[in-house]
Amino acid sequence: MKVSTSEKKYRTRCQIREKVNAKNVHGCLRRII
Repeated sequence: MKVSTSEKKYRTRCQIREKVNAKNVHGCLRRII
């Protein structure tokens, strides 16, 4: 699977959100997958 730059940015945003709200991350990761 190729990872585009926008996806990388989205992933890093999710990781930052992970620290703030762990519940939010599952939704973010599901969008990527």
